[in-house]
Amino acid sequence: DRDKTISTFGIMDVKTRAVRTTLYITNAQYDYYPLKWLDKTHMFVLALGRYPRAYEMPPTRLDLLDVTARPAQRARDLKLIVLGDQGADLKFDTSPDGRRLFVVQQVQGNLTIWVEPATGGKRQILLNLVGAYYSMYGMRVFTHYLLVTVAFTSTDGDTQHEMWRMPLDASNHSVLFSNKTDYIVYVLNRMTQYVSSTLSPGETMLALEAYRRDESSPMLLVSPLPEVKATEFEVFPFGAGTASLVSWPTIQV
Repeated sequence: DRDKTISTFGIMDVKTRAVRTTLYITNAQYDYYPLKWLDKTHMFVLALGRYPRAYEMPPTRLDLLDVTARPAQRARDLKLIVLGDQGADLKFDTSPDGRRLFVVQQVQGNLTIWVEPATGGKRQILLNLVGAYYSMYGMRVFTHYLLVTVAFTSTDGDTQHEMWRMPLDASNHSVLFSNKTDYIVYVLNRMTQYVSSTLSPGETMLALEAYRRDESSPMLLVSPLPEVKATEFEVFPFGAGTASLVSWPTIQV
């Protein structure tokens, strides 16, 4: 059926190079992507909706896959953790101890942040923003606070791009970066298995990517915390390529 796609991934034994299939799903509504390990036997799987015939775009799902079980061949072989609202953009991250899942949902410019057990359960709404058109570019969860990057359009049509730091209960926020025209902060991985981090060991330094709106010239911003005094590293002044933090002693271009 040309309206269906096959999503498949497996686990490789690095010693024997043998690959064991853990998911093999043929589906007309979703494409499946591995996101992040929850523990040694469970992995988060992101299901993004497609536009098959006679369907609306189905809502985004976050599922949990048990890699020790038989290969998942149907959606019901996965444990549903989050089902987004129709038309919602979702971003996720887990707490450093892996016990809690933080979710940001953006629907028609309204932004909601909630937290729930990482294996599923009752959600606790932390923040609900309405009244301006909000776009969420990324969220990261750290030991004591959240970092989120947002853009919002006011009633007068101005678009503001900001990076916020919030306590884990999202009861307030402080603005780390704010700019209307010059930079757009655009890289905060929603979920990551990378060894490197946006924050340095000890959470005393912050690094993130940005680019100039007029030239799309990528750069790296590095700043001490809690006082933000960013140093700019403009790697490609003519707009080609990307700059990313691999580890704190290393910058990759």
